[in-house]
Amino acid sequence: MPVDLKPPLTSPFVPIENGDVQAFVPKQWESSSIATDPLRQGLVASPDPKAWGDMDGSVPGLEVAWVDVTRLGIPTDLYYLAASGPAIPAMASSRRCHRVHVSVLLNHRPLSDGPYSPGDYVERGTGTCHARGRATRYAYFVAAPGFGPLREMGIPTSGLYLAVAVVPQSPNAEKRLQTLLRSAQYGSASVGDLMQAARQSAQLS
Repeated sequence: MPVDLKPPLTSPFVPIENGDVQAFVPKQWESSSIATDPLRQGLVASPDPKAWGDMDGSVPGLEVAWVDVTRLGIPTDLYYLAASGPAIPAMASSRRCHRVHVSVLLNHRPLSDGPYSPGDYVERGTGTCHARGRATRYAYFVAAPGFGPLREMGIPTSGLYLAVAVVPQSPNAEKRLQTLLRSAQYGSASVGDLMQAARQSAQLS
């Protein structure tokens, strides 16, 4: 069952949830389920949810999504390929944005790393954007649990996790991004939990 998120009484954030997914978002943001993509489940929150879908880095918001392997029935190595490429938010490669940091926390290639490779992949990235006259900062987390330790966490049937947050550029933008991204919750595990597990798994490789 999802963890009961309870922010401090003075917090500017409130908890929201949709199915197995939870997150903290600013009180003034609107939230909704992901309804336009038949492959992904989860939630979106933003002061402008309709514009958030452009993914150009101009609109503040948070998306917490996952893909259910039981609905698609595709090989797990395809989730690895998606996490290491197509699933990464479009703003990360936009000409209006600049990647500041990318960290691959875990990378076990299916088959190429041996017949018993867990086929898992975890990446976290941050950057800045200047689109439509707005300066913002973004951060994202993407993971394919494969057959590794991450499979035992979060949502058991998830083949892919994706969380991306955007906030206006400000002195405390990095802190707000950390709050939004790391507190995003998939079932029993937060993004922070999954990143910690990925680092530990990489050290044991």
